Amino acid sequence: MNQADIAVVGLAVMGQNLILNMADHGITVVAYNRTTSKVDEFLQGPAKGKSIIGAYSVDQMLSLLKRPRRVMFMVKAGAVVDEMIHQIAPHMEAGDILIDGGNSHYADTARRQVELADRGLLYVGSGVSGGEEGARNGPSIMPGGAKEAWHHVAPIFQAIAAKTDAGEPCCDWVRTVFGGFDKFKEEFTKAALGRFGSGWAWLSVDPKGKLLIESTANQDSPVMHGNTPLLGLDVWEHAYYLLYQNRRVEYVNAFYNVVDWDAIGKRFAVAKK
Repeated sequence: MNQADIAVVGLAVMGQNLILNMADHGITVVAYNRTTSKVDEFLQGPAKGKSIIGAYSVDQMLSLLKRPRRVMFMVKAGAVVDEMIHQIAPHMEAGDILIDGGNSHYADTARRQVELADRGLLYVGSGVSGGEEGARNGPSIMPGGAKEAWHHVAPIFQAIAAKTDAGEPCCDWVRTVFGGFDKFKEEFTKAALGRFGSGWAWLSVDPKGKLLIESTANQDSPVMHGNTPLLGLDVWEHAYYLLYQNRRVEYVNAFYNVVDWDAIGKRFAVAKK
């Protein structure tokens, strides 16, 4: 049959919304869930009348896909992803692509990429930002992993991603810069915790369009040495004392929960021009 562009595994709200977003952009999607009753509920509900095909087994799911076959997991990060890989990878062929959209830790992504490369499979770990609303209407997408997979997944990801005012997609390959989204968080956190006294941690872009993480003291800004700030975190104790007292680590970790990654993606697209 080989008619679908991509399969999405996991039909919780994020998975369903991402599938609906893909269908809205003319992409034919296979929807699969281990609890197959959820497939029926989805097909008879929000997916009804759209370019979405249900699958009730791994073999059926793969038989519906064009080659190279692209399978995206929208499941909880951690052991569940490894379980899905264990179930699906043995049925795939060299050149097929597995994508984890669950914001897994970068070390897990790196490990899985190496393990699957031994089978000839391409593995992509991708941050999908913006929550349930973003998944439905346009997330920021930050894929990393096997670079060879990029030209196979870019048309789908960039179609469904949020767009800047100029129409640029908020989606680009990140592995060559930081090693993945979680590696970025690790490095940004290190910059924030390593600043003694008052100051800032920054994600900025230099005049050549390269992303970098930097830290400045007091009121200094990346603008002072020619860079464009995309994201800044104030680490002066008075910025967080009322809620966190001297617990800077807790403050920095909580910061990631309130970042508008869609806005960051739009700023980056503008800054690169």
